[in-house]
Amino acid sequence: MHYTGPVYRPPPEADTPLLEITYGCSWEKCSFCSMYHTQKFGISPIEDIKQDLEELTRYYPKEI
Repeated sequence: MHYTGPVYRPPPEADTPLLEITYGCSWEKCSFCSMYHTQKFGISPIEDIKQDLEELTRYYPKEI
C-alpha cells in the first residue's frame, strides 16, 4: 500500500481498508489543527491507486 506522510484515522476505523486518493489537507487554515502542517496537499498517482486497489482485493475479496 502507498501512503504519503503520516496516516491519521479514528480508532473505530483501525481495522478497515484505507485507500489513499489524496494526502495532506486542502484547507490547512484551521488554527486548532496541526495534523498535516508538514505535508502539502496532493493527489496520489493513478498507478499507485490502481496497485493499491489490486492489493486490497486480495485481502478483502468480498468487501470491495
